Amino acid sequence: MGAAERIGKQRVACARSRFEVLELARDFSLPKEPRHARSLRGGADARGVERT
Repeated sequence: MGAAERIGKQRVACARSRFEVLELARDFSLPKEPRHARSLRGGADARGVERT
């Protein structure tokens, strides 16, 4: 699960638009969490590092 989460976070950070994030979430079958939206609004890097 760790590897999958890592890849997911990297792809989310690299995603240019929320559309790409939604598509990736669909592919990974990940549940939509408010943390994702917040991290995208406030900066995926800062929040992502905290969570990692």
